[in-house]
Amino acid sequence: MPQTQRGYDIYELLSALQKDIRRSNEYEAMFWAVELESFNPTALWNRLRVIASEDIGIADPLAPLVIDVLEKEYYDFKKRGDSYRMFLTHAVLFLARSRKSRIVDDLLNVVYGEIQHEDKKLPIPDYALDMHTPRGKKMGRGFECFFSEGNRLSNEAFENPYTERAKEILIKHGGLKPDFKKVTESLEKQTKLVTE
Repeated sequence: MPQTQRGYDIYELLSALQKDIRRSNEYEAMFWAVELESFNPTALWNRLRVIASEDIGIADPLAPLVIDVLEKEYYDFKKRGDSYRMFLTHAVLFLARSRKSRIVDDLLNVVYGEIQHEDKKLPIPDYALDMHTPRGKKMGRGFECFFSEGNRLSNEAFENPYTERAKEILIKHGGLKPDFKKVTESLEKQTKLVTE
């Protein structure tokens, strides 16, 4: 078993680091991080990145980005030999004090587990069959179906003032068919009118 200079098993250190971050034990988590850093900083930062998704997850969706930036700063400052450990401390404190959620890892285990071990298959839902799919086209589904079913949003962030007008245009004209030559000609005409 690989061990640090002070006799710690690397796998036990990684486990202790993650368990103490989960429990918000910031001193202990930092202690294990320092031990890991002295032995294998790459393994340490790899584990911190995993923790950001596995144990913080959507409780703070920016956690992986924060850890990524702090890791880059750590290595950048380490080349200069200046204050690089501050970024490791920041990372550990950030993770330990963050709100936690294991939903990412649990959903991963449920879906992958059901597919790999139980051969689960979901039927394609009816609302997925629209004019973008061969079956939907055969069923004669067009933009009206798309606007009533296909583009329905759950948990929409804010009211969209353009939906009804987009629906009118797409149904009336049968969708958008980009014709870049026509667009270019139209822009050229508009430019001439402005410059004349």
